[in-house]
Amino acid sequence: MKRTKLFTAALFAAAWLAGGMAWAQSEPAQDSDGWYLLGTVDDVEWFGQQVMDGKHATIKGKLTANIDYEGVVNRHRPIGNYGQKFVGKFDGQGHRILNMILNDPTLPKGNDDGTGFFGCVRVGGDGFIMGSDTEKETNDLVEIKNLIIDASCTITSSRANTAGLVGRISERTPNNTVLIENCINEATIVTTANAPAGIVGQINNAADGNVIIRNCVNKGTVTTSGLAAAGIISQVRDCAVKLNIESCMNLADVKSTGNKNCGGIHGANTSSKGIIKIINCGNTGNVTGTDESAALTGWIGSNSGNVITNCWNSGTVTGVKGTDNTYRGTVTATNIYDKNGGQGTLITNEMIASGELCYRLNGDQSDIAWTQTLDGTQNYPLPVADGDQVFAHGTLNCDGTFAPGTSYNNEGPDGVDQIPHKIDEKIGICTNCYAHYQEPEKAGDYYLLKNAGNVEWLSNAIANGGGAAFYAK
Repeated sequence: MKRTKLFTAALFAAAWLAGGMAWAQSEPAQDSDGWYLLGTVDDVEWFGQQVMDGKHATIKGKLTANIDYEGVVNRHRPIGNYGQKFVGKFDGQGHRILNMILNDPTLPKGNDDGTGFFGCVRVGGDGFIMGSDTEKETNDLVEIKNLIIDASCTITSSRANTAGLVGRISERTPNNTVLIENCINEATIVTTANAPAGIVGQINNAADGNVIIRNCVNKGTVTTSGLAAAGIISQVRDCAVKLNIESCMNLADVKSTGNKNCGGIHGANTSSKGIIKIINCGNTGNVTGTDESAALTGWIGSNSGNVITNCWNSGTVTGVKGTDNTYRGTVTATNIYDKNGGQGTLITNEMIASGELCYRLNGDQSDIAWTQTLDGTQNYPLPVADGDQVFAHGTLNCDGTFAPGTSYNNEGPDGVDQIPHKIDEKIGICTNCYAHYQEPEKAGDYYLLKNAGNVEWLSNAIANGGGAAFYAK
């Protein structure tokens, strides 16, 4: 089976000087590829100071140990600000940031900066074009990966664009990319302003750029009285960026006490300029807003290119507008499941725990994006490539649903027999599922309609034909 490149099991199991003085720490060692090796708080703060001083625009750093900020509030200075954005690479190598307490830290550009381990990141370098046949990483790709913001960290701010990992992504070189991959936020996020999230606060002024958030998890609660709180990324603000959110999970509550557009995965696409794709993502946290909030995205926008596919939700939602409690906006949505019903297929706790949801999320089983260990230790599916694949044993109804008695395990292979459709020729409808219609015969250019099923088939064909011409009699 082909498996997508997702989380590693290890990742899942698992200083601001007075008066803004320059950092005095000596330069850390570099490896043969030019990566700075960062093993202490002083190393990390020296690295950040180089960005703030405008040196080494494409600087690269790797953590060689956990970094512990215990004992001092605002000891860490968010890496990059609106004037000097981070345009390099950072690899946490699976290490943790511990005891980082950010409490309205002094920021050079004030409200233009973001608050988080990284303050402001720029979409720079050559990157790669998402979805292209020649998609590949280049040396100039801006990249943050393999980093865990530990539960011992807290981030409190009265400013917009606050998150555990990256406060803000802003500006771009056309068609270039920021990749945020294999990162986990466990820190509590509290703010009174707009655009807080677990992983990324806001993207703005990044037209023609690409942002990919892949294989990331939020485990820290996000609370605000402002707009667009979210587990993974809060807000795309007035810019035509292409944003892919792939194989991400929100496992914590998201709450606004006084505003709208909250979502477990994404908050708001203001002005609907961005094109957003949410692929293989799940939410178990409770989402609370005052209006226009939903389980996956509070407002994905009205672009025709928006996509949500192979996603699920088991959290409750408060502050729903109308009946759109799974997602809001114009979107091509496929294979969506929601414990609350909403726009997705209704699922139950039993379906989630048994492995049935995991099996359904994998569709035709040709690309295994979701796994679940069915030994009682994993109660829901996760997008983990080296986890256990779920197999089904039983009977598949003609409409694609499983008959009672179907079981799920990690043993494999699938043992599934499908009942064929049974068409009643008089009415042209399957009497097993009553949802499959007989295709009419054709004479020349004309479809010959002889029963109700033929008519319904043609009606669906017209609806899905995108304005193509149909002839019938």
